[in-house]
Amino acid sequence: GLAQLNAEGAKGPVASVITALLRLQLVGAGAIACGVLAGNLGFVTAWTGADLYGGARLNAVLAVDVIALSVAHGLVVPAAVLGQRVKIGFVTLINGGLHIGLALLLGRSWGLVGVAAATAISAVVTTIPVGAKAVSHLTVLRLPTILSDILVPWSLRAVPCLAIAMGAGWALAETGVLAHLGRGGALVAGLAASAAVGVVYLFGMRPLMRDLPFGPRARRMLGALGLV
Repeated sequence: GLAQLNAEGAKGPVASVITALLRLQLVGAGAIACGVLAGNLGFVTAWTGADLYGGARLNAVLAVDVIALSVAHGLVVPAAVLGQRVKIGFVTLINGGLHIGLALLLGRSWGLVGVAAATAISAVVTTIPVGAKAVSHLTVLRLPTILSDILVPWSLRAVPCLAIAMGAGWALAETGVLAHLGRGGALVAGLAASAAVGVVYLFGMRPLMRDLPFGPRARRMLGALGLV
């Protein structure tokens, strides 16, 4: 559909569709990041045992990875659809090579945190700027507009919720309550923390969700919950 719209030569509507898709991915990425920060300890405790939990720092980096990869995906996929497949394929290969190199380098110094950090750093250095430039070249959606109209409004609402999620995860870890719940109880506690923070996040995102491209069924469901 995006390719067909672009073939009609209407750059304004193409930019509007890309904006909506990027916002949709950011909203989803933020929800997942909140879930990781708040409930990952409970999930890991239930799945493999608390001794294999990588710690709050690794958890935070994984949340950043989710957001960085979502931004990259929201930029490079539309650019590829609009005719920049070779360029996007090439920069993806560069991203992969840089990712491996950074993972080996940072992993020596920071362990698993360094390996996880390589994901976000490689995306920020390669696919995100190239994708933003490609989208800017192909449409009327310029980089300052992407920052001011998409990333900044989302960040202003997401950062407080991410901080709350981090606090919830920290509380579960520091109180040691999961150790007394067993694996099943730890999973339930993690899911409950993630769900609670997720609700706060989604209600905070309501102004950004009103114009997102939800299907009719999803829109009715979200409308019944007061989210759109």
